[in-house]
Order: sequence, then structure tokens, then C-alpha cells
Amino acid sequence: MDLKVIEGKIKGVYQEADTAISQISSVCLKGCSHCCHQSIPIVDVEGITIVNYIEAKLELTVREQIRNNIINWVTFFNSNTPSRVLNEKDVIEFEQVAAVKRIACPFLINNLCTIYEARPITCRTHIVASSPEECSQNPLRDPVNQAMQIKLSSIDKLSRIVQLPTAFRLLPFALLEDLDIKIETKRIMIRAYMPR
Repeated sequence: MDLKVIEGKIKGVYQEADTAISQISSVCLKGCSHCCHQSIPIVDVEGITIVNYIEAKLELTVREQIRNNIINWVTFFNSNTPSRVLNEKDVIEFEQVAAVKRIACPFLINNLCTIYEARPITCRTHIVASSPEECSQNPLRDPVNQAMQIKLSSIDKLSRIVQLPTAFRLLPFALLEDLDIKIETKRIMIRAYMPR
């Protein structure tokens, strides 16, 4: 399938999710980035849209900052996880460490998402309906249930785009090759997702 067709389908899923999310009461505001201090899993096909957005829309200085942020994030990940093939439990434990130490998503610059228009489904559907102050205490706070249902439905739709088993990848790792970032990474045993 042509990459432009795939990207068009991804954007269609995003638009549908954004419309559904806009119907849910939310206290999330621009500049509130508490939830951006956790690991962001993406469906592997989402990397296409993010990389194309970075290349087409972001200035060179912003791209360089993102590149440095990704290198710093991966370095932090490598130094705060066991020296072996990692499993999902290791990633969950890392999330706790990253949240406590307030390790931001590499795309967060000056408390704003640099890829907001192309942000992955995990970010699009992570909204809360009460007290954003609670998020400052717990950046791993779960989104409202309705948003979680939209996320799961969207993941299923994204997985159907390529008609193959789909892997979840942590956002920085998913983009290393496409952004030509050369850094040693640890292997993570990830689960494949088969669309329903």
C-alpha cells in the first residue's frame, strides 16, 4: 500500500477520534503537560505521520532539539532499565521512574507539544475530567473511561490499515531509524496486536 494512502487513513482515524474526544468534558488545557511525563506507546504505523510532520512542518532548530531530546530520553531509558532483553514489566517499572523524575516526552519543548497536529492516538485520547492538579501528583493518571474506549477502538482501526499484526513501540524508539538517530538501544519483547 502507498505511504500517502496509509497516512491518509491514519489521519482519518485521528480525525474520527478527535471528534469523539471533543464530545467529552475535559479539564485539559494548552500548556498543561503533566501527562507528557510518561512513556508514550504508539501503534507502529503512526510513526509515518509523525516523521512526515516533523520533516514538513518543523524548523531545523526544533528538529535538532527533538533529536537531542530523543538521545537524552533513550540514554535515560538505557541507564534505568535492566541489562537484558526487556519485557512489559520492565517498561512499566521504567514508567514509574520516569514519572517520579519528571522525564518529559522528547517532543515536549517549552511545555508545548511540537508534534501536536500529528500526535499519536495515545496522546489524543488521554484526557481527564477533574482536577488537573491531580495530574501533577500522578502523571500516570488514567484517562476518563470514555476516552479509553475511543483509544482502544482507534488502535483497532490503526491496526487494520496495514492488515498485519501490529506492534506497540515506545514513541522515541519508533522514530530512531526514520530520524537517522544512531544510539544503542535495548531489545524489548513487545506484544503484537491482531485487529479484531
